[in-house]
Amino acid sequence: MKIYYSAFLPLLLAPFPLLLGSPGAAKKASAPLAALPLVIGHRGGRDLGPENTLAAARAGHAAGADMWELDTQLTKDLVPVILHDATFKRTTNVAKVFPGRENDPLRTFTLAEVKKLDAGSWWAKRYGKKALAAGRITKEQLDFYASGKVRIPTLEEALLLTKELNWRVNIEVKVFRPGKLGPLVPKV
Repeated sequence: MKIYYSAFLPLLLAPFPLLLGSPGAAKKASAPLAALPLVIGHRGGRDLGPENTLAAARAGHAAGADMWELDTQLTKDLVPVILHDATFKRTTNVAKVFPGRENDPLRTFTLAEVKKLDAGSWWAKRYGKKALAAGRITKEQLDFYASGKVRIPTLEEALLLTKELNWRVNIEVKVFRPGKLGPLVPKV
């Protein structure tokens, strides 16, 4: 059984545009922000880059999203990092870097181990050509995603990017063990 907790953390330094009409057609909203629908980059912009990475968030921002949504969990050494799944199996090269640990939960990895994982190549192989053909990404973006240089960010890195972009973020706090919210919420 999966238990999910969400927290909303607005990081807004100044008013920002709301998408009205087609994607990328950002216009200043005249109505109060709370009264308008928001376009949210799911996991940063998972159709534009490897989910829950800074690269996907930058792409979502560039596409005109009003904010992004990300998922956070704690590493073994209690550092909040950005990852949707309980394991790295689907979204990294964990089987290659740590053979036999592909089904191990994130909470069994230290931050140093997490930072060794490639979080972009899987997306480039699975979705890259289609996204490039559809004009959603550039050849340069695809090459970067496939380069092995995309890493899983810490929550701090994600929040610093959010601030840099003058953006908002919705943080979903992930807990895969019932009743074990533990130290993550205070860190968020």
